[in-house]
Amino acid sequence: MVLAQFTANFQGLTRLLDLPPFASFTRDEMTRLVLGNPPPPVLTKDLKGWITEATPICGEFAHDLRTYVTSLHPADVDLSSDDDAAQSSDRNDDFSPILLPPGF
Repeated sequence: MVLAQFTANFQGLTRLLDLPPFASFTRDEMTRLVLGNPPPPVLTKDLKGWITEATPICGEFAHDLRTYVTSLHPADVDLSSDDDAAQSSDRNDDFSPILLPPGF
């Protein structure tokens, strides 16, 4: 839902930096890209251009994604670390790590 609102921005970004079309990336590659990780071709071509152009788009995407997710699951959460009774969340995490591109 949030990604759909930013697809045109990311398509423009990939065209601007002479990258493959945004839609040609796999889901994992898209996830890394929208969160600000440059695709492998950028590492050899134009990292400075990526930083300049992608940072604002990725930042806005991350903000809108967070806003959307928190609207779905509103909760008062105390994130302070001084709670001795708090349990580690390591046991409950179900996620796929973001992998660095080859040669990074």
